[in-house]
Amino acid sequence: MLQKARKDAYKLIILQIAVAMLLFVVWWWFKDFAAGISAILGAIACIIPSIYFVHKFFSKHERTTGQIIRDFYIGELVKLFMSAIFLVLIVKFLPVQLVAVVIGYVAAYLSILLYGFYVVWK
Repeated sequence: MLQKARKDAYKLIILQIAVAMLLFVVWWWFKDFAAGISAILGAIACIIPSIYFVHKFFSKHERTTGQIIRDFYIGELVKLFMSAIFLVLIVKFLPVQLVAVVIGYVAAYLSILLYGFYVVWK
C-alpha cells in the first residue's frame, strides 16, 4: 500500500511539472517570454515544497498511526512555509509579472485536486 501511495505522490509531482511547462508555453505564446518565466517560477514555488514533502513523508518506513499523522501535519506545515518563502523571494528579488507568478502557483497547486479527482474516478 505504501509503495502505491509513494508512486501516486511522484505521479502528482510529474503532473505539477507538466502543468508548469504548459503554463510557460501558454504565457510565452500569448504574452511574452518574461511572463512565461514568471508563471514557471510561480509553479516552482509550489513544486519544490511538494517534492520535499513527498520525500520527507515517504522516507520513513515503520511508523505508528500517530507518527504518520504527526509527520503529515508537520510536513504540510513546512511545505506551506517553504511555498510562502519562495513566493516572497521571487516577487521581491526577481523582475517578474505578479499575475503570471500567482497563476503559475495556483495552477500547480490545483493540479493536486485534478490528480485527486483522477484517482477517485479511476
